[in-house]
Amino acid sequence: MNNQRKKWAGNTFVYLVILVIIIGVFFTLFSSNNSAASTDLTTLLDQADNGQISKIVVDGDHLLITPRQNANQPMRATKEPGTSIFEIFQSAGINPAEKGIIIEVNESGSMGSFFGIILQFLPLLFFGAILLFMMRQAQGSNNQTLGFGKSRAKMFAPNKPTVT
Repeated sequence: MNNQRKKWAGNTFVYLVILVIIIGVFFTLFSSNNSAASTDLTTLLDQADNGQISKIVVDGDHLLITPRQNANQPMRATKEPGTSIFEIFQSAGINPAEKGIIIEVNESGSMGSFFGIILQFLPLLFFGAILLFMMRQAQGSNNQTLGFGKSRAKMFAPNKPTVT
């Protein structure tokens, strides 16, 4: 019964690793972040100064820019961490209200940072699980992990008959 439990635990670990790999491939292939074209802040400020931008959605350090002419083709930009979009416009000498730019700020959820921290520790946890698995496997056969050089030859007794 104990052997079946170990076999089930080993199979569960393998299935869990396969599931994590499949989920990772799925999110890599089918992520929708590539739908918007990427641009830099200089281009953003030039377009804002010329009145070509209607709306900017700020999500953390990421900006989703909606142009006036092609509202169905949004652009993405990244601002520096710790700076406000209003500070960026002020340093460029642009007043977003005068240019008719709507700025919408979305709160970054705290769960996103929590999952970011968890993702940073996943390789460490995975490596630890592999080490634990190897150590448990090495405990088998009477802790003979480093006993590969020991002879397993049986003593031959000359007075004992051998059966073939």
